[in-house]
Amino acid sequence: MRFDGTNEEMLDALMERVRYWTDDEDTIALFEQMYEHCINEGFYSGNDFDVQLIVDNDYINWCEVVEAGDDGFEDVDRAYNNGECDVDGKCVIEAEYGGKYLVRW
Repeated sequence: MRFDGTNEEMLDALMERVRYWTDDEDTIALFEQMYEHCINEGFYSGNDFDVQLIVDNDYINWCEVVEAGDDGFEDVDRAYNNGECDVDGKCVIEAEYGGKYLVRW
């Protein structure tokens, strides 16, 4: 499906689907940062835009919230604090909120 709405409407559609999966406000804020960045960088411009496919793949298959105490948190935290988004070629930091990270494997 082509999406002809504004960037704000696109973000709202994505976030509505994120809220289908979770009601955790920190997780929602992390996904909002990631999708806002993707929209502003034009990742979805001119492409078919399937909200369910995008969010479901990200939420279920590709992205994970990493916080203190989780495996790999120290590596992610160190990379983020060094201004890096790639963590030893294992994952990419998509967003940070409240000491938690959204990473894409």
